[in-house]
Amino acid sequence: MSRRKGGADPRDQFWAAVESQKMDTLRWCLSNATGLLASTQNDEGLTSFMVAAKGGKWKSMQMLIDFYARSKENRPSGWVECTDENGKTALMMAAEEGSVKCVDFLLDAQPQGRGENRGVNAPTLGPELLKQKDRTGKTAFDYAKNNRRKDVVSLIEDFLRPPSEDEAVADDPDGISSTQKSKAKKRALAAQSGGDMLSQHKEQDAAHLKKVEEERAATAAAEAIQKRDRPPVWPEIAKVDSTADKSSKICEVSVIRDSPGSDCPAHGDAANPCDPALWDLAMLNRLTLKLPKGMLTQLPSAIGRLTALQVLVVSGNALSKLPDELSTLPQLKILEAQDNNLTELPSALSKCTKLQVVKVGRNQITSLEPMSGLTELTIVHADGNKLDSMDGLNFEKLSRLSELCLSNNAIDEISDEIGCCPVLASIKMAGCSITSIPGAITQLKKVKELNLDNNPLKDNKVKKYLDQGGKGLKDLWKYLEKNAKKGGGGKKNKKKKKVVSESEDEDED
Repeated sequence: MSRRKGGADPRDQFWAAVESQKMDTLRWCLSNATGLLASTQNDEGLTSFMVAAKGGKWKSMQMLIDFYARSKENRPSGWVECTDENGKTALMMAAEEGSVKCVDFLLDAQPQGRGENRGVNAPTLGPELLKQKDRTGKTAFDYAKNNRRKDVVSLIEDFLRPPSEDEAVADDPDGISSTQKSKAKKRALAAQSGGDMLSQHKEQDAAHLKKVEEERAATAAAEAIQKRDRPPVWPEIAKVDSTADKSSKICEVSVIRDSPGSDCPAHGDAANPCDPALWDLAMLNRLTLKLPKGMLTQLPSAIGRLTALQVLVVSGNALSKLPDELSTLPQLKILEAQDNNLTELPSALSKCTKLQVVKVGRNQITSLEPMSGLTELTIVHADGNKLDSMDGLNFEKLSRLSELCLSNNAIDEISDEIGCCPVLASIKMAGCSITSIPGAITQLKKVKELNLDNNPLKDNKVKKYLDQGGKGLKDLWKYLEKNAKKGGGGKKNKKKKKVVSESEDEDED
């Protein structure tokens, strides 16, 4: 399972996103958190539908229904009809809380999906949900009525009310009654508001379905492990072997050795310190390797067999390079290789198109060019290297980039294209050789942190605003915008850059 910003568990992010209605995060979690079924419960025994219903989070409810309606493999044990320990459904909870929109979405839920896949007379799950009773014999309508939720009561009554004879008269040439028109209009509005979500889900759903197939294939590979002739040396691998038949289990191996021992290096081979059995774990999702100082200098080509790998953490070793076989890891989303001896990134990295997090700080890397084809990046850490430019970061295509750390490099210019990253919130470039800030940076409206400490900035007023931390960013943005209009903004050609003079600073004060 991959981790998003800050390394938080995607499942924790999922439950928080449902409650806070952070739609981008919720969408990401639904498409990337492995094993997140519609019936999955939180620590309180509630499904995601129930959490949304209790909190009146109708936007989350709509997205959850849209997603799970179209992902049948993720609801083998039910979805909107699931109950808690007291027999209460999400509809009962929404009715009890008086959440009209949540009730409406639940009544209108249909296994084939909402919106474009629905016809005027398409059946919904509403009637069956309204028949369900909790352990005390109460229905969703009872909860609405007993708690005086008049709007919900009216909605349910209208939902159940059959058309009158007048309404049943087909004035329309297509034979559609006014009641049917009303319901069709309501569904059309729901489809319109959810249209963007459906299109945004399309690509992620395809990736999710592909991942499901790969996990099934990995299960077959796991069975082959049981027939291995040579038993594993590392107990961490032996533990995975014993549970390899549980395909729903997230497969993770973390091998950390602070000093040499009987199993490190494995089989006493200093040239190949890793246990060879590791590379047989085709179902492996996450791998962390940290061996004693100076022992792990390269990763074998056999790592290419870990086709289900999503997270690779090899920080704190002595790696001089990363293998080209990374290109054969189609699911790789997080790569952490900090504190090694890397002098370059492999060109094969450009083929890891799903990479979202790359952390290669404190190495000796001179270029980020192999990352130019990566468009899904959210976090990039390449501090403490030998970079002299930001080349290789294709900012125009990094619409999801939120965190950038390039501190302690020889970079002397901030790229104008950095303004193309709409969600970029943290920029750390302390200890570089930057003399000015381009006006294009003011296009970034989400920035909360801009650290340019220990740079030879020439504009004293810019330095003053930066010294104020996050509080000074608003004034800094205004100043840079004003300066850019005067022709003092950053230019791609360094020779044409203008720096505000100290006398102009005094006038501004």
